Amino acid sequence: LIGETVPPRERARYQGYLAAVMVTSSTFGPVAGGYLTEHFGWRSVFLVNLPLVLVAFLLATRLPGRAPPVTGTKRSFDAQGLAFFIAFVVPLLLALEFAQRMNLSALPGALFLLSVSGVALVLLLRRERVAQQPLLPVTLLAQPTIWRSDALAACHGAVLVSLVTFLPIYLRVRQGTSASETGLVLLPMMFGIGMGSMVTGRIVSRTGRTAIFPSIGLSTSTVLLFALALGIGLLSRFWLGVCLFFMGLFMGTVMGVVQVTVQNAAPPTALGRAAASVQLSRSIGAAIGTAVVGAVLFASLALSDPEAARLFGDLLRNGTRALGSLDADKLALLQGELGRAFRAAFLTMVAFAAIGAALAWSIPKRRL
Repeated sequence: LIGETVPPRERARYQGYLAAVMVTSSTFGPVAGGYLTEHFGWRSVFLVNLPLVLVAFLLATRLPGRAPPVTGTKRSFDAQGLAFFIAFVVPLLLALEFAQRMNLSALPGALFLLSVSGVALVLLLRRERVAQQPLLPVTLLAQPTIWRSDALAACHGAVLVSLVTFLPIYLRVRQGTSASETGLVLLPMMFGIGMGSMVTGRIVSRTGRTAIFPSIGLSTSTVLLFALALGIGLLSRFWLGVCLFFMGLFMGTVMGVVQVTVQNAAPPTALGRAAASVQLSRSIGAAIGTAVVGAVLFASLALSDPEAARLFGDLLRNGTRALGSLDADKLALLQGELGRAFRAAFLTMVAFAAIGAALAWSIPKRRL
């Protein structure tokens, strides 16, 4: 809708608003979820969505009407492409789940799932090349500006969602913070992302420059993430909040710019597919990236100390009260193993951020 109703130079400002709303709501979720879980139980996290869905439905009914269909054009949904896409993604995520166990009994199942995923990917790409209305717009993805922007969105989603997922777990099991306190730690990052998205959108609208902002933003975020991975155990709650604020500020330079870049590189008849490719890439990157970080975390624990991996599983299931049954030596050993495992997980996020920064610097189209 923004691409069709707003001039190209102004799109960045509105995409900045949109990105700020989307990313801020994603970051605010754990804050609300922590409060609801602690005070009303975990079921409230699901029940609170019912009125929100109703409001979203009512707002959707007020959107402008559909454009009249083009005469002589037959529309068809790529159901076969969707089936191959599901057959590619689901086994891949399950294989990463198997990889967390790090034992020989899980290896055949993981290899089988990876094989199924690989075959499905080949069939998906073959199908999308001949489909009249392809699920994945391969002609658009062949353009360097678009596929690099989409890959950048995937890396951004992997970093942001895995950080929002695993940082609260680290604070919960390593430092013993409550669910509400853990959620509040993410608030500075939420404010930073919203501010970064809106400021970047206004600057792009005034200058016409685009790719330079995620290039600098993700490069800086990579450095901050690396510092966080090495020194998170030494940071007080205040300095952790400061670090997360600036990380969010620079992470906020990405999504609005990526959306505008892809829309300006796509032809006017493909604005919808171009915009959808960015959101799809971000969602897939978030899902796979979070699974990879989780696999690294559990694998690090399982390889260094299987007993620590078992205790960590108990902590996730039963909360920090499970620590009360441990003697001082075993507790110190577990804390040390958890510190090393989480460091490996945070360094995996650093790798995703670094790949995203390299992609941002390589985007050919850098101005509107």
